[in-house]
Amino acid sequence: MYIEGNMSYNAIAKNLNNRGIKAKLGGVWGNVSIRAILMNPNYIGKVRYRMDDKEKYFEADGKHEPIIDEEIYYEVQKKMEKLKGKTLTKRPKEDNYFSGTIFCGECGAKLRTHGEYKTNKNGERIVNGNYACPNKSNGTCNNSTFSHRKAEIAFHEHMENMPDLKIKDDFQMEEKSKQDSINAMIKEEYENAISKLDKKEKDLMTFYINERITFDEYEQMIKLIVAEKNTYIENLKNIPTEPSEDIILNRSEIITNFRENWKLLTNAEKLQFLQTYIEKITAVSKREEGKYHHKVKVLKVNFYAD
Repeated sequence: MYIEGNMSYNAIAKNLNNRGIKAKLGGVWGNVSIRAILMNPNYIGKVRYRMDDKEKYFEADGKHEPIIDEEIYYEVQKKMEKLKGKTLTKRPKEDNYFSGTIFCGECGAKLRTHGEYKTNKNGERIVNGNYACPNKSNGTCNNSTFSHRKAEIAFHEHMENMPDLKIKDDFQMEEKSKQDSINAMIKEEYENAISKLDKKEKDLMTFYINERITFDEYEQMIKLIVAEKNTYIENLKNIPTEPSEDIILNRSEIITNFRENWKLLTNAEKLQFLQTYIEKITAVSKREEGKYHHKVKVLKVNFYAD
């Protein structure tokens, strides 16, 4: 539901509650419990230690069988990490899918989304989505409010006119740098865990020498520690040195995909496309010389690959 259905925590909770599926201890689902499950590595066979201390927290391979595929789990973590920085004035809905992604080209602020109620020719009350800079009200920005329709046109024009950039090698170098940074963190985490296990070994030996535990107890516990330590040592050897081919996606491929498919996508699919590939859209709305109406222009599109 979170990856393929692009559903929010609340929408997933509502779905489960409506279906009569009980949460832990028979309670109801909420956004907090959904988020906690999506972040829980227990489902991919891991065990968490020192959850009360962020600095000392680490994960280790458990003895239980995983029930969730690792690829799906890490895809979820990647999406959650991307959306973490998008503190939305309103949750992006299907009819205002630029919300959280579109920024002011004048002052750099994140544009707010609001609905403008109108009555159409049939007497039906409709809501038109608009984007407005929060700094316009205090006089520090001159960027005019503009409609979702104009934002759509401007974004489409910008993407259509963007050249096919050949940056795969550069992107691979950037991804290699990111991968090196992540690998260094993982390596440090594993080495710290090994150091802690080494200390446990010494402590156990001290306990045995001082006759605080029997030899059988010592032997049983030392086997568990050695087994866990060997797992970390093996994991250290298997830390990848190159970025996965799955993430070697350059802007040219994204742009090509956009040109071929954007008009065919539903609003929900457009929202998912933006959240997956587009980190930031910078736009301005200015009155054209000699004309009454405003023209919206997208100045820049930042991809997650940038």
